[in-house]
Amino acid sequence: MPLSRLAIEHSIATITFNRDDKRNAFNHAMSRQTLSHFDAAERERCRVIILRSNPGAKVWCSGHDLTDLKPGEDPYNSDNPMIELFSRIQEVPMPVMTMVEGSVYAGGLLLNMVADIAIASVTTEVAMTANRIGIPFIPEIYAYWLKVTGLHKTKELFFTAAPISARDAYAAGIFNHVVEAGDLERTTLEMAGQILRCSAEAVANSKYQLNLLAACTDLSEEELKEIERGRQKILKSPETQKGLACLIQRLRGNETPQGGSSTG
Repeated sequence: MPLSRLAIEHSIATITFNRDDKRNAFNHAMSRQTLSHFDAAERERCRVIILRSNPGAKVWCSGHDLTDLKPGEDPYNSDNPMIELFSRIQEVPMPVMTMVEGSVYAGGLLLNMVADIAIASVTTEVAMTANRIGIPFIPEIYAYWLKVTGLHKTKELFFTAAPISARDAYAAGIFNHVVEAGDLERTTLEMAGQILRCSAEAVANSKYQLNLLAACTDLSEEELKEIERGRQKILKSPETQKGLACLIQRLRGNETPQGGSSTG
């Protein structure tokens, strides 16, 4: 059974997450399969990519599958295909939209943050749970969040790891639109159709420039080094490694706690 599926129609590529039994947590295989769908969408010269779950899914995406990680391992290393997927979403020339129903946690929320347009059902709730298990982000990701949600809301989401409703996420700038569940697909496809009526080259150029500006930081090389030393200290701390090891053991025993199958 494929971990994600690709369908292309009228220059719109739809990628459907298909790992419902694991709450659509992305393991390395699912990330690589989804990246291959991006390759196919580019080869077919698609104009829009839509990321969605199976209809009626309770969890849209719970982020990174922790069972792929070892305690102390940095999930944001260059060999992690889910991190490559985040970059790919920002780098492809066509807009990437998310069509969200169900809960969204950690790396699943980051998929929405790096996407170009995010549309959600009113039943959706989101939570950034990375700090609950001691996984610090890198500066470029925090910089992007600040551009979207502002300082106070970003701090609330990261400091508390508490879920917020779709409407609260809309007010914070995470979602472009929140609609009734029955209107979700129609609304998403209507907006995709509006994109198709614009110049592909102009849209791609706009995306390139806006993403560059959103990721800008004014940190010095020494400040970046200090941040990385702090990140590695947290990742390698006995508290983080013990907590992550216990969580991975529970996950492998299919005792998945809410919001706990993923990292940031």
